[in-house]
Amino acid sequence: MEPVGPQVVLTGNGLLEPPLIPDMRLNLQERVPLNGTSKLDRLAARGRPILACYFVMGDEDFDNALRDLYVEEGVDIFELGIPSVDPYLDGPDIAGAMARVIANGSDGYDRMAELAEWFAARPLAPAGVCMAYADLDIERLAGIPLDGALVIGGEGVAIGVPGTPRCGLLTLDQSLWNLDDALSWDGYVMVQSADGKTGPREALDPRLAETIAAAKDAGIVRPILAGFGIGTSAQAREAIDAGADGVVIGSMCVRSVRRGNAAIRQFLRDVRSALDA
Repeated sequence: MEPVGPQVVLTGNGLLEPPLIPDMRLNLQERVPLNGTSKLDRLAARGRPILACYFVMGDEDFDNALRDLYVEEGVDIFELGIPSVDPYLDGPDIAGAMARVIANGSDGYDRMAELAEWFAARPLAPAGVCMAYADLDIERLAGIPLDGALVIGGEGVAIGVPGTPRCGLLTLDQSLWNLDDALSWDGYVMVQSADGKTGPREALDPRLAETIAAAKDAGIVRPILAGFGIGTSAQAREAIDAGADGVVIGSMCVRSVRRGNAAIRQFLRDVRSALDA
């Protein structure tokens, strides 16, 4: 029986490398000024839709076996979430995971450092990006080899982590954008694909395509990833067709993991296949 879904390649260094798709080229390559030194730049240069998946650090569901499963199924960016006592942008899946971590007294920072060091030691491994609210202990991120950080601040501003590429969030409501700040982001830009809190939706917001176009017209040149509300492989493909360079999926990953490894593996495989179609 032929294998289904994306197959990874074991390199001479013993590292897992997702296959490239040479005939798929996004206009991202023409937009992003690449310095060739960061994993995010190399993902952009590759010209393949980017798959970023979120998980809360310290959640016992996310062990090293699941880390390896994510790599095997073609995840490009691990969004490493720091638990917050007030996750005001997150729906029940992610907020519930954060509450479990806090209740158990687990240390998300130690787990983030462990994963970031694993990524840093493997040049072909996925990128590791910190995701957090403004209540994080930013001093504890010092020395962690992150590939980026998206820390939600007020009034459309993304809080910077010293020495780390800064990612940011653009809402569907363009009146809330802080373009002066957004144009300085050197990581990636997440654009809301559905209004409200995180969590799967029956349909993505019809304003997604015009919002992405507006971001590009405003001079945003970093990779644009659609996030919030993507819960199916068809919606992931819809986001790419709307102009996104990739997608961010959090809630459905958390939900699928709690259903078992077979469920999350099939979900990731379906999404990766849809993105590459």
